[in-house]
Amino acid sequence: MALSDDARRILGDFDATPSGDIVATLEMIVPNMRSRLVREYLSGKIDAVRSAGTEAERKGLCKNLAPYLDWQAQGGG
Repeated sequence: MALSDDARRILGDFDATPSGDIVATLEMIVPNMRSRLVREYLSGKIDAVRSAGTEAERKGLCKNLAPYLDWQAQGGG
């Protein structure tokens, strides 16, 4: 499955998608970012998701990163 397909699948059923799946997809998106600063920013946000204590906290943090999934779903990268 293509990365853009993964991003669309997650966006289509975000609430039912485990945070681990979202993080895995975001990690694959990081290298597609053209700016080093954006890659570093997104990597830092992914680390913050991983360190969150509960699934609810992780999902809340993941929601803030949904624009990156949308970017990929629209053919970014």
